[in-house]
Amino acid sequence: MFGQMLGSNSRIKNGRSSCVRLIMHSMTQAPAGGHSKLHELCQLKHFTLAWMILLQWMYNLGARKFPLFSTEVSGCTPVARSKNNGSCIELYNYASSLLNTKLNLSVDMFHKEMAGSHFVFVNLFEIMSEVMNDAASYGIEVIDEHCCKTIAGGSRCLVDGSVCSNRSNHLFFDGGHPADVTNSIMGRMAYSANLTVGFIKILVLVSFFFSEAAGNITAMFIFGDSVVDNGNNVYLPDSEATANFLPYGIDLAAPTGRFTNKWTVADVLGQLLGLPHPLPGFNDPTTKGTKILSGVNYASAGSGILDSTTFNITVIPMNQQITNFEKGTLPELRSNLSSYLSGSIFVFNTGGNDYSDHCFQETRCYLPEFTWLLIGNFTLQLKWMYGLGARKFVLFGCQPSGCTPGARLRNGGNCSEDFNLAAILFNTCLNASIDRLTSEMPGSHFVFANTYEVLSEIIADPASYGFDVIDKPCCAVSAASQGSLCQRNGSACADRNTYLYFDGSHPSNAANWILASTIYSSDVQSYAYPFNVKQLSNLNADFTHPGLISDLAMDVIEMEVQ
Repeated sequence: MFGQMLGSNSRIKNGRSSCVRLIMHSMTQAPAGGHSKLHELCQLKHFTLAWMILLQWMYNLGARKFPLFSTEVSGCTPVARSKNNGSCIELYNYASSLLNTKLNLSVDMFHKEMAGSHFVFVNLFEIMSEVMNDAASYGIEVIDEHCCKTIAGGSRCLVDGSVCSNRSNHLFFDGGHPADVTNSIMGRMAYSANLTVGFIKILVLVSFFFSEAAGNITAMFIFGDSVVDNGNNVYLPDSEATANFLPYGIDLAAPTGRFTNKWTVADVLGQLLGLPHPLPGFNDPTTKGTKILSGVNYASAGSGILDSTTFNITVIPMNQQITNFEKGTLPELRSNLSSYLSGSIFVFNTGGNDYSDHCFQETRCYLPEFTWLLIGNFTLQLKWMYGLGARKFVLFGCQPSGCTPGARLRNGGNCSEDFNLAAILFNTCLNASIDRLTSEMPGSHFVFANTYEVLSEIIADPASYGFDVIDKPCCAVSAASQGSLCQRNGSACADRNTYLYFDGSHPSNAANWILASTIYSSDVQSYAYPFNVKQLSNLNADFTHPGLISDLAMDVIEMEVQ
């Protein structure tokens, strides 16, 4: 049987590199304006079958514990750089990322098919990327050149050729293979790197895949405020709502503009959906071409549903974020647009700043009336997105902003019930709108993600979730922000996994993992209504009702529906 399926060992020998070359070839040969075979290649069915055959063979010989190594950063090797004027070849890296994602998502299947076995996916791509991004911290000085003199083409060392004397400072030994020092770094990190969140063991660089693969999701687009902003405000002139300084990003290679110590809730949700990680920010000048194929983040700290929500600083309001999607991203996705958008999830986290800016600053508001103003405007924005082709929506509710460390600091250590009441009103109205939105936008699907409820339960019983501190920030906060944001280059707690909040307003990486995991897989409707994100990913998107489609997308979608 195995002989019939394999044909010969040569057909699957070096299967990973063969698959990477296949993807690269398709992407480089695709016609201008689109990658016609990319969707098919994303399935990588033959690659998974080859892995299954080899692993089953070893399983039948008695093997039970399997570490599966990913491909490395193939587009940034010295030989790849030599073909691209010294720069990384992003097509190669994207191909590796696709392959690694498929292998990661296959781990659970391998485990089920081989009873009593255990599999670990070792993400060498992520490890090597971190080393490249902060080489000095790992004692590496040279990341773009090889240590040995190479043959023509630059891939392998010349026989009896010379080698550099400072080999421990080079990331690569030849044109395509890591040096001994790099292998030691990757081996140590693969062996021991982990993150414990409460009683949930989450392996970051080496992970047992703990949930079934998401069904039909190939991209995610993120809109909202600082809870999900991944650094867009960094590129705004004179914006004060930025987090591109330590201690923000302390658990990454460098600060990225995220208002937490590592990943936002949207980042984690993308990982759970099996998307290449992390997604790029729209304002990053390099966000174009193949980088946008798995999604884009448009979120802006300080923004809200209303254009007038700015706190008198430079932000990107929701209307402009949607315009950026329509005018900046959609034109690059015109090939097979409806098929592409049917596999996309659109995430929104907004509303909290509108209350803060219009109801709890110098001016006050009548909460019920203002809430309906917000819901009305947000509904129009969602219909705008529907008109652009969005069909699968995840709508995050407002968090319990009255119980953040910053709010407690300004209220004598107690929760501010006014802030919480505003969040409850918004969440109640938004949750109640889900069924109406679905009926008014045929073929659409909505999930209301009630992070207020999840965080409230953690605050009520923190020990059960592994938290020790719920009322204080992990970082030293600034007086200028009234205790909401970290001091620039200030200190941060050492035991960050035990803090619910990293600064005075934003959840820690540990909290974001719990929030995302809950709305992704929980069947409790008070957390995710009417179903969870994992179930949303398996639903079909319907483009037979294009009634609100914009002029930009109408011609493509109408043609495909016919």
